Amino acid sequence: MTTPPTREEFEARIAAAEARADARFIAFEKSVGDAMGEIRTELVTVKTRLEALQGIKATTIGTGIAVGAALIGALALGGAMFDSGRDTANLAAEAQRGVDAAIAETAKQQAEMRQLLDAAIQNMGNATPK
Repeated sequence: MTTPPTREEFEARIAAAEARADARFIAFEKSVGDAMGEIRTELVTVKTRLEALQGIKATTIGTGIAVGAALIGALALGGAMFDSGRDTANLAAEAQRGVDAAIAETAKQQAEMRQLLDAAIQNMGNATPK
């Protein structure tokens, strides 16, 4: 017959489990932070290329706000799920899908903006001086 764990053993097990959970959550926050950094870099690139076109500036800002809101939502969802005791690996995968979708949307909008820029530049080159 085994003896039940002592209070110290039980507390040590709980502390170890909390440390593992904290480490997972920190890794999750880092991956989301890295993704945010990449998105910010892309948004800066897009903004730099589109400064000449006034109409698209609002679209760029709207995209940035949408991506930021999606990331904040993913972080809020992540905190809620972590606190409720759900599996951190599932949470990280779900957040990654959200970030991937935001990145894909940003890339799509960037491609559209590049096409508009190319067309504007081509039109500027085809314009005859007066």
